Amino acid sequence: MRETVIGAARRDQPSAAAAAGGPETGCAPPEPPPAAGRPAAWRRAVYGADGCLAAVLASGEGMVVHVNGTCMEPVIGDRARARIEPVRRLSPGDVIAVRSAPEGTGVLMHRFLGPVWTPGGWRLMTMADAANRPDPLAEDAQVLGKVVALNTCTYRVTLPVRALALARYAYWTLRLAIRRLVRG
Repeated sequence: MRETVIGAARRDQPSAAAAAGGPETGCAPPEPPPAAGRPAAWRRAVYGADGCLAAVLASGEGMVVHVNGTCMEPVIGDRARARIEPVRRLSPGDVIAVRSAPEGTGVLMHRFLGPVWTPGGWRLMTMADAANRPDPLAEDAQVLGKVVALNTCTYRVTLPVRALALARYAYWTLRLAIRRLVRG
């Protein structure tokens, strides 16, 4: 299985493939100038529905991405390397990669809590470990894959973590149901 590395945490560091002397494989979006940040067109080309991240995962291959942020600490720390593989089946507690919006200008790696019925159909509830409320509900098409390894070590969700995810899911779906009943 081939690994593709994108989204290095710092632009001045080579990717793992380049550091090992090997060629970069898969998609290699051009790095924007440091002062310009990452423009929306670049983010769509990488993370969008037809972007290279989705294309690699749709081909059945895994991809390694560098993580920026601390919302999933201590499980996934800032600058960690996470291997994402296509989703076959989701279970509460899995850490999944989700496009942050239907138009896809970024990717979140948050914990899957469970499905939620809305008037528009089923949506997915996700939440960062360090957050005090869930993310906006995601559509199935926004899910890119599931985290299966962190920093070259296999990542398995433990039973207590799954139980906590189910407890959070029960709490937030109950709150959502009560809010819907009160609003009428």
